[in-house]
Amino acid sequence: MSTRLVAQGIAVAAFVSMLHSGYSAREYLLYSKSVGRQDLSLPIEIVLECLVSLAVMTVALVVGIGKLKPISYEAEMKRYSIDGVFSRPSFQVFNHRGRYLRPLTLFEDRTAYGIPVKCSRHPELNKYILDVVSTIKVELEKVCYRTRAPDTPCHLVDS
Repeated sequence: MSTRLVAQGIAVAAFVSMLHSGYSAREYLLYSKSVGRQDLSLPIEIVLECLVSLAVMTVALVVGIGKLKPISYEAEMKRYSIDGVFSRPSFQVFNHRGRYLRPLTLFEDRTAYGIPVKCSRHPELNKYILDVVSTIKVELEKVCYRTRAPDTPCHLVDS
């Protein structure tokens, strides 16, 4: 038998022993209350059973865990290629599923900063987006004015 299986068996036996010590403590306390004893401290046998079970279970789990994997960043990155690290599959899945959530006629293909993007053709949606952006710009200017040094201007990109 392998060391790992033996350690797991010992850990299970220690866990059962710990459960037994808990059950024994409960029964002892119930018996003590029913008899009317004032001293409700546990007998040393129950305490020792619990502590020995805990120690044996800890050692068995540490021995039975097997070889630990390295947790360094370099060791983790050796498993991936550069394509896997820089790809964003969550965006790809959304783009794939997003095609079915909206009609294709609502958006047109454009290029912004050399990147292909979808732009809305709906005038009310465009007005709403411009209102939101302009409101955010006003709030950012307020924050920038409060947090900047007195002699430095606040630079925000104009739309």
